[in-house]
Amino acid sequence: MLLNAKQEICFIKSLRYTTQKIEWELPAGGVEKGEDVLAAAEREVMEETGFKTKALKLLYSYNPSNGMSNQNVHIIFGGIETGEQTEIDTDEVKEIHWLSLSEVKKLVANNEISDGISLMPLLLHLSGIVSHKNII
Repeated sequence: MLLNAKQEICFIKSLRYTTQKIEWELPAGGVEKGEDVLAAAEREVMEETGFKTKALKLLYSYNPSNGMSNQNVHIIFGGIETGEQTEIDTDEVKEIHWLSLSEVKKLVANNEISDGISLMPLLLHLSGIVSHKNII
């Protein structure tokens, strides 16, 4: 989950072929074999948003379907470096948006974010367990 100086949260809109819908999501992706979790987050953010990250911090890891898979999800918060944004693959990411906390709350309240991997860090942030002040 990326935050900027205005405490806005970076979202992407991606077409998910499984659901055939364009979804609101936080930038995310997989960890390659032998890759450090923070390095994976930095790479995925660059690929999906074109932003270079700063102050990445692993805050939480969990299994979203305990007993059904061994998948681990790592929640990483951080910021972005100011400066140029590189080009992104628009086949994967359709749009990039910076949303205020009030806009995010509306999306959550209106059930417009259906991605569980995005919801967990958002709910931690909205609940005050994790705040902008202890991240960046």
